[in-house]
This record gives sequence, C-alpha cells and structure tokens, in this order.
Amino acid sequence: MVEVCRKHGYPLEYKKNLDGTDDFGTTLVTFPYSHPEGTPLASEMTALTQLSLVKLLQSIWSDNSVSCTVYYKKEEIPTIKEYLRRNYRYSHKTLSFLLHQEHGFIQAPLEEVSEAQYRELCDKTEVITEIGSVGEMGLSDDECEGGVCPVR
Repeated sequence: MVEVCRKHGYPLEYKKNLDGTDDFGTTLVTFPYSHPEGTPLASEMTALTQLSLVKLLQSIWSDNSVSCTVYYKKEEIPTIKEYLRRNYRYSHKTLSFLLHQEHGFIQAPLEEVSEAQYRELCDKTEVITEIGSVGEMGLSDDECEGGVCPVR
C-alpha cells in the first residue's frame, strides 16, 4: 500500500519514536480530507458531549466496539473521571483520550490544517481508485497465495 500511496503523491514519512528517532519499520501516510460545512467537530465539543455521542452509538448502532478518541482539555479531567466511573462498564467498549493541544505527539492521529495547506496537499495527490495487481505492489504472485499477502 505504501508504494501505491507514493505513486499517487501522498506524503510519506517514517514513524517517530518517543525519543525522536525514526522507526524505519513503519511508514505513515498523510491523507488530506475535508468535511461538509456544519459537521460537528470534536474541537467544538466538550469531552462529555463526545462521550455521550459514543454511548448513544454503542447502544443503538453497533454491538461491536465503537472505538473513539475523545479530545479533551485538562480542566475536564475530573468530570471525565466521574463520567467514566458511572458509565464506562456498561456503555463503552473502547475509548482513548488525547488532549486537544499540547499532547506531546510529534505525529498526532489527526492534524488540523488551513484551507491553503489542504488545497496544496490535494493538488499534489491523485485519488486512489484501485490498488492494482500484486506485482504493482512489489509482491510476487506466490507471496499472495490464497489471497493473503504479507505485511511489510
């Protein structure tokens, strides 16, 4: 998949370890995306609002684990702890938490960019509409016998 992304112009970089060194075994891909006007964003919600939405989805939409990263502010921690004490056991299966800002991650899972940065990323990339053949991904046919290719 990395080669497919490279050929389509998506920015690639190696994962940064917590000490700042590169992990040459993991490649990260930047995918620009936008959302429709009026879409509710985590940055505009409290952590409790996000948790309540996940609880609702877990109860009416999916019996599987609804995974969610809840973005929070430091001053919300006491309220989050109380909410989790009362609700986590029967209303949630998978949650992670990330500070809105100053989280310390060099490569955060989501990064807000300006309109100009978004347009620049889009101008440099070509939408991936198909993956291609096994050979185009740098694998030989015998490596993907039975429809399962090795992870590299």
